[in-house]
Amino acid sequence: MNVKDLKNDIISKHINLNDYIFELIKNKEKRINLLNSIEFDEIDYNNLCFDDYLFYLSIKVLYYLENKIKYVSLLESDKDIFNIFLENEYKNISISNGLIKMFILGLENKNDCYEYFTKTMNVERSGWVYKPVPGKHLESIAEHMYEMVNIAKIYLPNTLDDPLYNKETIINMLLVHDIGETITGDIPHPNKKEDDDLKEDVIVRALLTSLMLSNSPIGITYYDAWSEWVNNNTINALIAHDLDVVQLNNQLLKYALSNEGLFTIEELRLWYRRRPITPLCIDIFNQIISPFPDRVKLFNDIMNK
Repeated sequence: MNVKDLKNDIISKHINLNDYIFELIKNKEKRINLLNSIEFDEIDYNNLCFDDYLFYLSIKVLYYLENKIKYVSLLESDKDIFNIFLENEYKNISISNGLIKMFILGLENKNDCYEYFTKTMNVERSGWVYKPVPGKHLESIAEHMYEMVNIAKIYLPNTLDDPLYNKETIINMLLVHDIGETITGDIPHPNKKEDDDLKEDVIVRALLTSLMLSNSPIGITYYDAWSEWVNNNTINALIAHDLDVVQLNNQLLKYALSNEGLFTIEELRLWYRRRPITPLCIDIFNQIISPFPDRVKLFNDIMNK
């Protein structure tokens, strides 16, 4: 069977093409059975949409990975179609984009992915660098995520009335939400553009796809957590995003108080345009700062209270 016939067969069964690629990534036996029988015909570029290109490249990347063929070989054999992908890399981001990006980055196994996780210890939170906050050591991405996880473990309840609430899912989101910044760098939220978020999305999907293909037991869990974080339309995602802000705002208060005159009140108000929106996380932030009168006073000044 060639790729075109495969695609038509999938569509005739009313299966989403990205769902099919996701299933191949998760199911090694199904993947190998397909790749042992697939044929790659010459591509007719006329009347093809980007999803067709994406599907073709995804199947071919899986074939190359299974046969340990490097990225440069695919680039040589499918240069035109690969250029189309690169021109539209951030269009309709899905598992396929992540798979192809993974191949480009040379993420061949879970060890490669783990190396990027460890790099979070060496990437400083750029907001403190750009200001800059004095000191030899500034908060790293790893420290930011570690503190968020502890806030979640200490302050989040185990259950809520909402049946979709899941504390473990929230913690998994916190553990992966900034790993893309080991490649993109940490861009302060006020300076972020839409393209920056899209680039980070593809890179994280690439890292987590390498975990799934390596049969890491956490791969699918992390990938699902990242997708939920990006979509940000569930109670778990809303809380996870709020905890990101809770940790940031508390750290900002600490840096501002320990470095008098570093931030003007106007600058602090600019940072504090991002505030938690869920009642649960608003209460958590108040619990965290309430034992520290200087933080409470500064926060009230920022909020004009």
